[in-house]
Amino acid sequence: YQATKGDPAHRDDPAWLDLTIVSGPLFTHIFDNGASFWQQTFQAGIESQGWEEMKTDLGTYPYDGIGIHYYIKEGSEPAAETVAAIKASADAMMAVTDSFEGEGHGKKFYCSEFGFRDDFTGSRDLTVEKMNACFSFFRNDDRYAQAHWFSLTDFPGALYGLYEFGSIALSSRKTETWCAYRTNALCFLPNLPNKIQDGSFESGTFDHWSTFGQTTGILTSTQAGVGPTEGTRYFGLRRSGGGIPGGAFQQVPVSRGRLLTARVMISTFRESGEEKSTAAQIGIDPKGGTDPESEDIVWSRLLESPDCSVPLQVQTTAKSGQATVFLRHFQGGDGFNVVGFDEALLIEQEGGEEAPHLSSFRVY
Repeated sequence: YQATKGDPAHRDDPAWLDLTIVSGPLFTHIFDNGASFWQQTFQAGIESQGWEEMKTDLGTYPYDGIGIHYYIKEGSEPAAETVAAIKASADAMMAVTDSFEGEGHGKKFYCSEFGFRDDFTGSRDLTVEKMNACFSFFRNDDRYAQAHWFSLTDFPGALYGLYEFGSIALSSRKTETWCAYRTNALCFLPNLPNKIQDGSFESGTFDHWSTFGQTTGILTSTQAGVGPTEGTRYFGLRRSGGGIPGGAFQQVPVSRGRLLTARVMISTFRESGEEKSTAAQIGIDPKGGTDPESEDIVWSRLLESPDCSVPLQVQTTAKSGQATVFLRHFQGGDGFNVVGFDEALLIEQEGGEEAPHLSSFRVY
């Protein structure tokens, strides 16, 4: 801390001032809530590592956030018991922090690992229930800055993954767990007006949309597991055999320089063909163009999601007074293909600097 943010040459440099240094994560579990070790850390720092002098010099003890791992109540007990145990750990550790820092310090938890494994919970349904409950707790408790699921894939002796045994192929995806994770990771946006008109296609018309390429249109019935996520209608593709990409777009008025976020719920079915030969994308043309082949379009990653509807999202900065949202589907397999889009939205918010594309968020 002293060599980075504490260096006199760095103290007025925004590149260093914006740096967040988080303590090494404490491993908490049913036998140790982390509070005792955290208190000993403060005591050792003050007694032998010059922490008080550093606080006098820099106005803070030498950390900006509290690293934490949660492996508490990982078994078949109800999800509410797991959340209660995590909260008890957080309460105890924050009480220690407050006792040294004083209230109002604003330092938060950075949970770099929490997770559950099906062989411990006893069922994938309970694994997902615990995941949802924990993410809800972390989102709604303002003591947390971040929370990260562990892990992307299984590894020998630890079945924590969204995918089985080291592969991120569709065939190895744990559908229920992956869908829940992606929804938790991308589902929550600021409560701002949706600039898209008829984003759920409930009018049954394309009065606000234009289509391109080969597409089917507005659909009403669920087929091969693909259907509306709200209401009775959705937009998409339903056909046998391959074809050129198609989709729909809508131009909307926006404010130049503002951050745009486009989102849509998608689901897919592919009878044959290679992975992602039948898939969906969402894109934004920040200049308001209508050519789906334009290099100005910022596209999300290509996503295939059989057996569940999940959010697909992209962000960019408006470069004119209009922006265009594109929904694009691909159908490469020779068999029967279905791609569904529903609940399309576009919001704009202050902040001209692009955030990382959430659609590229490595949920896989």
